[in-house]
Amino acid sequence: GRVWVAAGIYDKGGRRFGTEAVTNRVIVTNDVRVCAVDGPSATFIVGAPSPVGDPANGGLGDGATRGVRLLGGAQLIGFSVSNGYTRWINGTTLNADYSGGGIYAPDTSAVISNCWVEGCLAACYGGGIYQGSVIGSRVMGSQARNSSGKGGGLYKSEMRDSLSS
Repeated sequence: GRVWVAAGIYDKGGRRFGTEAVTNRVIVTNDVRVCAVDGPSATFIVGAPSPVGDPANGGLGDGATRGVRLLGGAQLIGFSVSNGYTRWINGTTLNADYSGGGIYAPDTSAVISNCWVEGCLAACYGGGIYQGSVIGSRVMGSQARNSSGKGGGLYKSEMRDSLSS
């Protein structure tokens, strides 16, 4: 299936997935394509920093909002994802609460295409994107924040025809 999304700024609401504590602005749980009608210059998914986190952690903490949570087989096409955050931990873990500030995907069967991911933070891995197949997209100005973190822009992602800086 396919879901078409009108141009706009999507920066309100969200929900958690399963037992995870981080809030996600958008969750795609099925094998569907979620497509922005007018592309990434007009369709924005905006996360939010923790309202209670330690400022030294750059907005990471309880109550933070990630941009997008994709499940295997889901596709996100033509969005700008920004200002996504995860919870904070001083160390590393593979728990989803701490990776993928902009977009979190469980594996490379989730597709991120023609998206702009900018200004996102994660405590551990993939400040911009954690896993997923990234096609024709750009990932800029994102960080994995703690001293053990890896993959400021992307981590364990398959990337084609894309830009990361």
